[in-house]
Amino acid sequence: MGIDLHIHTNASDGTLTAEATMERAHEAGLTTVAITDHDTTAGLPKAEQRAAAMGVELIPGVEINAGQGSHCHILGYWIDADDLEFQRALAHFREARQTRIQEMVKKLQRHGLNLLWEDVLTASKGESLGRPHIADALHQKGYVASRGEAFHRYLLEGGPAYVPSRGPTSQTAIRTIRQAKGIPVVAHPAASHVDQEIPSLVDAGLMGIEVYYPEHSPVVIDHYRQIAARHHLLVTGGSDFHGPGTGRDRLGSVVVPPEVLAAMKRRRSSS
Repeated sequence: MGIDLHIHTNASDGTLTAEATMERAHEAGLTTVAITDHDTTAGLPKAEQRAAAMGVELIPGVEINAGQGSHCHILGYWIDADDLEFQRALAHFREARQTRIQEMVKKLQRHGLNLLWEDVLTASKGESLGRPHIADALHQKGYVASRGEAFHRYLLEGGPAYVPSRGPTSQTAIRTIRQAKGIPVVAHPAASHVDQEIPSLVDAGLMGIEVYYPEHSPVVIDHYRQIAARHHLLVTGGSDFHGPGTGRDRLGSVVVPPEVLAAMKRRRSSS
């Protein structure tokens, strides 16, 4: 039984289509997966069709990037993608993304790089733009050899093209997911440095922590399991797969215990 609850497609900043992602998941022996694209559910319909054809259980998900006062990302599981208010909120978040990316392109131009807004749109295959699409455009123009180089040279916080995120607060992200009948979970907590925020996130309706993650050592896993237990939170896990050429191209690279999924389903049925 293979479980991966953190997967991206090219509907946001992954490099594979939803169909190809599901085929890769099936080849990897995964039986339950969640598509969690950034601020969009556009990849879900095709992923659901392909998953059904292959007998893979697909959990509809999303990852909302918070930005105001926090770099926290909130994953949502079993969201109602047909909820109109939810989709309006996601559209608003994507508009803020686009404004940010446009400002970063202008910074790169002032830095002497011949990068156009159209180059970024060409690099993007979906509706949710992000820094990886700038990185891909820079790669296509020959300025960098990889996404990683683009981030380290230009796009990370403190870099010459960096612009702070315009995403919602973490609390707004959590409420948005809860209103869409989803289970909100804080993503990659060690990378986001959110330990001090967790009590306030719990007060806002947080229901879980992503404990099993590629960069989490056994010590870090134990640390977040203890925090989850202290706050009566679910534990989840996933590979944060983005596809070939991204540095995160191993579906199922994190072992997620079956009891994790069972506990999530129990919480869902009781809420």
